[in-house]
Amino acid sequence: MHLDLYRHGERLPDPDWLAEQLDGDAIAVVEWFEHLGDAAPREAIVVSIDYASEVDERVLEIAASKQRLSEAISAALGEIDLATGGARAEAT
Repeated sequence: MHLDLYRHGERLPDPDWLAEQLDGDAIAVVEWFEHLGDAAPREAIVVSIDYASEVDERVLEIAASKQRLSEAISAALGEIDLATGGARAEAT
């Protein structure tokens, strides 16, 4: 499931529909996650992408709301080969 909340601004989709999309075992990718506010699920992995000092570089931050999710991220990052120069991975 992919939800892009950018155009919704402060007005979110129907709360029941939104809860149905975000609950359960499925993965939902939500752009502009911060627009969810109080409707955000309690368990989430949040991936933030920001600009770095170089034009062609980005900073990727991955944070988890629960310890088990953080452990899953750490395990997954351990399996990723970051073959680009100067790349590093951290899970928070």
